[in-house]
Amino acid sequence: MFTVEKLTKKFGKKVVLDNITINFKEDTTVIVGLNGSGKTVFLNSITGILNIDSGTIAIDGFKPDSKEFKERIFYIPSDFYLPEYMTGKEYAYFIMSRYTKSSYQLFIEIIKLLDMSNYLDQPLESYSFGMKKKIQLAIMFATPTPYIIADEIFSGLDLETSIIIQELFFKIIGKRKIILVSHEKNIIAKFSEIKSI
Repeated sequence: MFTVEKLTKKFGKKVVLDNITINFKEDTTVIVGLNGSGKTVFLNSITGILNIDSGTIAIDGFKPDSKEFKERIFYIPSDFYLPEYMTGKEYAYFIMSRYTKSSYQLFIEIIKLLDMSNYLDQPLESYSFGMKKKIQLAIMFATPTPYIIADEIFSGLDLETSIIIQELFFKIIGKRKIILVSHEKNIIAKFSEIKSI
């Protein structure tokens, strides 16, 4: 169970998140809001990237600063900074080594599906924004954490890749809990209608 209770986050005197309580019980949760409404701050707060002012966050009773909490989530933020000196393959090995049940074979299969095989030995600094997102997605699907948290995951992807990623998401619904932030109407509609399969 992923629970957030009475979460408050301030920047100076400005209250961005005010006493938020939510239990993520559904297979898929889509968070929608206007730009600047605090969606990214909320995700960064519940994943432990930002320190909160008050409230509690827990997965199965574990707090964000614990190893057990970190092993249960895979988070792809909207603004990410990858170690550009690493190759795609080195980065994948590095991240997946932090999760004991990761499947490098599945990662390679998804990389092929996303037409990224020829780029794994190239440094991340040579990747476009879309390519960086593709390699993170491939790692995410190959890393079976109970929770996936993603901020605007489909932005920066071409139409073909977006369709492939949606299909991959649909295959894991019911097996992993998914929390998405999106402003795209078609994504909101599709994920709002999907039930466990």
